[in-house]
Amino acid sequence: MLLTNVLMLLLIATVFVFYQYYKERQILVAKVQTYAHILGNNGASALLLNDSVFAKDVLVALNRDEHVVQVALFTTKEEVLAAIPSRQDPALNLLSHTETYGFHGRYYEIFDPIDSEGKLLGYIYIKYSTDSLYDSLILIVLLTLGTVILLSLVTFWVTSMISESVSIPLFHLATIAQLITDKKDYSLRVESDAMGEIGTTIDAFNTMIKTIFTREKQLELSNDKLEESRKLLEFRVEERTRELQERVLQYDRARKESRKLAQEAQIASQTKDAFLANMSHEMRTPLHGVLGMTSLLDRTRLDEKQRQFVDTIKKASGTLLTIINDILDLSKIESGKIDLEMISFNLVKLLEEIVEILYPRVEMKHIALTKYIEDDVPKHLLGDPTRLKQILMNLTNNAIKFTSKGEVFIKCSMQSCFEDKHEVVLHFVVKDTGIGISDEQQKRLFRAFTQADNSTTRRFGGTGLGLVISKRLTEIMGGEMWVKSEAGKGSEFHFTIRLVVDKNPPNENIDVPVHLFAKKRALIVDDNETNRYVLSMLLKHWQIEAVEISSGMAALKYIAENRVDVVLLDYHMPEMDGLVAAKKIRDIDPKLPIVLAISASDPQLLQQANNMNIDNVLIKPLKEELIFESLLRVFQPNFIQKESVPPFTRNYDKAPRLQVHNRPLKILLAEDNPVNQFTASMMLEELGCRVDVVCDGQLALGAYEREPYDLIFMDGHMPNMDGYEATKAIRDLEKDTGKHIFIVAMTANALSGEREHCFSVGMDEYMSKPYTLQDIQNLLVRFCQQYKGNAISTPFDENPEDWTESVPSLIPTPEPASPDILVPTDYMKSIAKQPEKIKQLITLAISCLPQQLQSVEEAFKRKDWEVLERAAHTLKGTAANTGGEQLRITAYAMEQAAKKIDAKATKKLLPSLKKQTEAFLNALKTADWSTLL
Repeated sequence: MLLTNVLMLLLIATVFVFYQYYKERQILVAKVQTYAHILGNNGASALLLNDSVFAKDVLVALNRDEHVVQVALFTTKEEVLAAIPSRQDPALNLLSHTETYGFHGRYYEIFDPIDSEGKLLGYIYIKYSTDSLYDSLILIVLLTLGTVILLSLVTFWVTSMISESVSIPLFHLATIAQLITDKKDYSLRVESDAMGEIGTTIDAFNTMIKTIFTREKQLELSNDKLEESRKLLEFRVEERTRELQERVLQYDRARKESRKLAQEAQIASQTKDAFLANMSHEMRTPLHGVLGMTSLLDRTRLDEKQRQFVDTIKKASGTLLTIINDILDLSKIESGKIDLEMISFNLVKLLEEIVEILYPRVEMKHIALTKYIEDDVPKHLLGDPTRLKQILMNLTNNAIKFTSKGEVFIKCSMQSCFEDKHEVVLHFVVKDTGIGISDEQQKRLFRAFTQADNSTTRRFGGTGLGLVISKRLTEIMGGEMWVKSEAGKGSEFHFTIRLVVDKNPPNENIDVPVHLFAKKRALIVDDNETNRYVLSMLLKHWQIEAVEISSGMAALKYIAENRVDVVLLDYHMPEMDGLVAAKKIRDIDPKLPIVLAISASDPQLLQQANNMNIDNVLIKPLKEELIFESLLRVFQPNFIQKESVPPFTRNYDKAPRLQVHNRPLKILLAEDNPVNQFTASMMLEELGCRVDVVCDGQLALGAYEREPYDLIFMDGHMPNMDGYEATKAIRDLEKDTGKHIFIVAMTANALSGEREHCFSVGMDEYMSKPYTLQDIQNLLVRFCQQYKGNAISTPFDENPEDWTESVPSLIPTPEPASPDILVPTDYMKSIAKQPEKIKQLITLAISCLPQQLQSVEEAFKRKDWEVLERAAHTLKGTAANTGGEQLRITAYAMEQAAKKIDAKATKKLLPSLKKQTEAFLNALKTADWSTLL
């Protein structure tokens, strides 16, 4: 270690000496160069004047430095101008700037040029002695060597002291440690008188050894105890092993029992499904007969009381069917057996259909129902429109049920899209201004068989299944449902669903020439802000500038001051109704086109609108297609591509007669239920078909083999041979003939998998009971369109009076009306030569009078005098415009009594009003218009 220290000191000393030599040498070079620079500046004038005396005076300044050996100034021709000590030194004449200068032996030389403003004047030469450099170097070496020797002696003394106090005790410590390691003798100890950290370390080592020795003794005792514990543990393990074996046997028995219970549960589930299927069939089959016969009965001539009976049956049957469907849907959802379709549908038409179905209810309650779809929402989608419609119908029905004033608003917007807009998440909102839902009620809102509270069930009815089914359907369709509401402030039901965008939608729409509407301005006049907003957004989509006005007076002011191309006018507005506003608009601008929106419950408005030459009258709920066609008639009357459906046409005016190869369809009906046989055959005959009826699958198979049929309607559940077996047998027979008959499944089983089962046995189409005449007609139209011969669908030639001939008369025909009850108005006489208009007016009155009377009765029960006054006024107008003078007088009296809030008078008038309404309805249905007009 001492040698190492000495070598390190020598290395450091050597580096230091060389560093000092280099440093002194640099100082010398810098000093000489400084001399050269100063002499060059001072001697420039002497060189310029070639003055050797002056030059020598400049050089004399360096005589004070004893190490300067020689200094000289040279001209540009390298001739000596002046030098010290002697100019005549022959060696000077040999110098040249081309030579290399620097350290040479014991001297340092430089030969630098002297210039002024870039012009060479001459050269300076200095020869400097390096004796001082080497003198300094020798002194440094001696001092360094002395220091190294002194430090080495000190190091040697310190090392000796350390060795005595540190190394020897540590050596003893290492020796004892090695002995303990080799012999495992923990009784050995280190003996030492060392002080400080070494002494402390030795003491700690001895203490550690002592501790280890103690633990060794304790470990021996512990090992003895551990051995005893091991023996005890072996005994307990053996004991636990025996217990575990017993438990394994018990688990095996329990597993077998669980498997048995699972099998029993599966059998019970299958039994439940079979029970639900049978119950579905048993309940829906008679219900189908009730609905079918009611539908046929409704197409006959009935007096008002009889029609109320029929309507009551239809409503009760529809309610029962809804409850059955809800229970079955809930069962399918809970068992995870509900399947979603993936078919193309038009979102606009789906929402319009919902609004159209529910609009009579909102009219009766005098509230508004509006829908709106944002522009970025795809209109053609792939998904399950039936389930989407079910969700929206449930939510909208509830909104209407719990709203007595204000409006119900359905909105659809885009929440997000995926994969280049191939899939979208749509956000639906059903908003109402009804009674609202408290926070406490919201907590139990989506529970099955539960409504907000018991009073809600008693007041509004319902099973409480609609919301829970809707919520679970949204979750199955990849979305969620939630509610925002406050008690007394209305409700907002939100839900999202995930759908696929239909990239190849059916070509079902006419081309929309929106360019024809460019730069057109439409004035929207409606007191309902939501209606104005929805209509304005639709017009803007068609490039029409939309201006919104909330009252008739404001509209008149705007028309008088601004250009307007068309007015879209709502009839129902406070202060000034639509007809009054239209009349005053005509006074301002007789040629300004007006489109009036009225309610179907106000037939007298049609007459008044015709008298005022209103350009177009639209019946609420408004449809986009009809609005568009109305605007086309206004702006481009020659551009109409197709005729709109007349606004007051009833769905049973004329039924289509379906044919193939110019002959009626020949149909085999296989159905075991007599009521269903009669109902289905009547519906098919109503559509002009020839029908053969059999009551089981065996007879159906025999009839198929004997007679050629165009298609077969096959019930699934029949005695002897059910419809599924019969279908399989028919398909087996077709293998030999190569023919294929169209078979339609007719089943009341609404459980999951029924449709797939029908298709799997070979059926071509599926109809769920109860079905309607429209359902059968739609199916036969599709069949005829696919038929090779192409169907010819022509209307019946029968008159409306012949409608009753297709069904046996179950209700006696009422006696002809007294002429006093029905007195044709002047307007009716003026259109006597236009039977279609007469029929349109009378048909509309017949359809609207029961609803108007019902509105009067409901308002009277609620003691809602404002609504009662309005309902009586509407009834009065209908009677006045269709010849019911007695009814008009009574309705007017009811209107005035309601206006005065005279409860006694309204109670007294109500029976008379009901009786006269029934009599007037009978008169309208039985009147001989050719005689009266």
